[in-house]
Amino acid sequence: MSSSNKIELKPYGNSSEYRAIEVYRGIDIDVIYCCLVNPTSKLSTAESLGWRFLLPDASYWMYKFATPEEAFLKAREIVDDRLRQRSLVPADVRAPTPRPQFVRLFHLIGRVITIVRQEAQVKRWILVSLGFTLLIIVVASFGRQIVQGLQEQLRQSQIDDQIRQLNALNYQFNGDDFVGSAAAGDQRVLSLFLAAGFDINTPNAAGHTGLDASRSGIA
Repeated sequence: MSSSNKIELKPYGNSSEYRAIEVYRGIDIDVIYCCLVNPTSKLSTAESLGWRFLLPDASYWMYKFATPEEAFLKAREIVDDRLRQRSLVPADVRAPTPRPQFVRLFHLIGRVITIVRQEAQVKRWILVSLGFTLLIIVVASFGRQIVQGLQEQLRQSQIDDQIRQLNALNYQFNGDDFVGSAAAGDQRVLSLFLAAGFDINTPNAAGHTGLDASRSGIA
């Protein structure tokens, strides 16, 4: 709407007040013909009657004009200046302002999401901490037994290997074959018996031990 066009006036408030609206460069300009209320007496005065304008984010009641065209001219001037300063944004560029109830709802939803995320992180850290603590307790309590068990398994594996070697040489892991190998002076077989943990005091069927056989050569 230019100043040369006819301005459409609409009633506003009481019968002595009118308004006209124009969209200029994407900005709503609201021009009103009204009286200002005296802040002290709370009454309107005839001297204050005139055309004034509002922009979407501010009221410019300090200006008073004799015609709506003059008010629109001044309003357009201010809009141009504020757009250059980027202190005013056209309505089609501004993000729509959510209603207050939706704002509160969005804040509530955001708060709930934050709490849930924080609680999930806390629970995760608690579970991890409990897991490490339990692992430490298990290692401290059963670590020695576990190590001893592994050592015993290794030792038993070595004994089994020595016995398999004896069996491969046609010797059994008993007193008769041990005493016989001692009487024969077979060092390889004796070393396998001893490596397998054979008790050198074990007698044969005749009651002789390996020491007896090594001294007298009896089998």
